[in-house]
Amino acid sequence: MEIKITGLLEAVQANRARAKGIAGGTSRALRDALTDTFKDVQASFDQSRQVGGRGWKPLAASTLRQKRKQGYSSKPLIRTGALRQGWDIRVTGNRGELRSTATGKRGTPYGVYQHDGTGRIPARPFTPTEAVVI
Repeated sequence: MEIKITGLLEAVQANRARAKGIAGGTSRALRDALTDTFKDVQASFDQSRQVGGRGWKPLAASTLRQKRKQGYSSKPLIRTGALRQGWDIRVTGNRGELRSTATGKRGTPYGVYQHDGTGRIPARPFTPTEAVVI
């Protein structure tokens, strides 16, 4: 399972002038817009909140104790930095993808579980939730 964001994302709507260039099939403009979205994703980790949205649920006290004991950051979703930094931008013609490349020890793409939540882990979305098609 992977987290895959295709096309322009809602968080990039502020860059309307650049988005108009993408409508004409400009690969460079699409790459720039996806790079801006990647920066928004990184900022969501720094701010412990969804891109353009509300803050994440705080960590459980037991998780905080464990992370501190192991010398990790007390921020949610930041341990090794792989989930925050592990993204791949691919552009082909007028189509682009921003894809998480972070995997666990056994190759499991764990970002989707953190993003969407599970029965034991609260959802902590770190990407824009809607794509914009131009």
